[in-house]
Amino acid sequence: MSKPSNYGPSFDADDAIGNFLDMAAKVCFYGGLAATVVSVGLLLFYYFTPHSDPGAVLNNVALFGKVLVAGTLAGAVGSTYLFWGEELMHGIQLIIAAILFFTPIIIPAINGGGTANSAGEASLGAIQKGGTIFGVIAILALIVELVMGVRARMSQGARSDQLKYGKGIQEEKYQNKFMGKCWQLPYCRKFVREKCPIYFSKKTCWKEQVGCMCEEEVIRNAMENRPIPKDAIAAARYIPVNNKLNSAQKRARCKQCVIYNEHLRHQYRLMLPVTIVSFALIYLVLRSPLLDLSGAAITKINDALQGVAMTKSQIIQQNGVMIFREVILDCFVFVLLAYVLKVLEFVIFKLKV
Repeated sequence: MSKPSNYGPSFDADDAIGNFLDMAAKVCFYGGLAATVVSVGLLLFYYFTPHSDPGAVLNNVALFGKVLVAGTLAGAVGSTYLFWGEELMHGIQLIIAAILFFTPIIIPAINGGGTANSAGEASLGAIQKGGTIFGVIAILALIVELVMGVRARMSQGARSDQLKYGKGIQEEKYQNKFMGKCWQLPYCRKFVREKCPIYFSKKTCWKEQVGCMCEEEVIRNAMENRPIPKDAIAAARYIPVNNKLNSAQKRARCKQCVIYNEHLRHQYRLMLPVTIVSFALIYLVLRSPLLDLSGAAITKINDALQGVAMTKSQIIQQNGVMIFREVILDCFVFVLLAYVLKVLEFVIFKLKV
């Protein structure tokens, strides 16, 4: 009996699982998209078309409402898996969810008010339910992505493969002062620091735009054991000046440095709670007028549509209006906070200001 060749194809369980999940996500996404489009189209057909048998129509509306729920659920899960990490994914998901959710307002407005009937109301209610499910999944995905991103940025800063200067340098774990100067951060090497004019002048390399990770003269002086005055003013005179590069080129060099990246990570850890607390305080101060504003908008829309868009079983009653405006406002505020934090991440780790 011949033994199997060691050079033949081998079974990779991780690849097999990954391929299966990709295929399942594509089936969910495209199948869910098709089910959503077809069911929404049929539900809108039942809304716009008068029927002689309301009972049969209501049964069909209930059926396609279930198809829509399954379609939005599958489409949301599939799109989240397939497009995870894409910048526009969450925004597109939330826009689609909002369109479906506000269909009971949008369609009667387009239709010029229309005529309220049980089949039409049930059709719009089914579409709104599908939008609610899609929106819940979209918000949950946004929460997970936000938490994962915040944790990664707080622990890693910018990704190492985006850095040029100091890539692969081992950290010195014993020093890492929060919001410290460059020579107080873990990537500053001891043998260079002891001969570094930046260190003795008590300045920072990113402000001087010259440092031990990017400027040859600093490393050469350390290797040659060149003495540096201990006095801060005298040591500042030994800081190299590179006239071959302009300020913009030096700034770009700083953005590619592991030491400056560590400084940015500290900035992010500082600004993250400051941003969240500031946002929460502003929200608490403006919560009452924002609730009044949202409630007034809902009432005006309802009055303008003469009660067609929102039936008594939905939000036309006062208690319903209060609950509805609370939910809408809270969802809007959370999504706004998520994108404020994304802007913070973009400013610190992309623009690197």
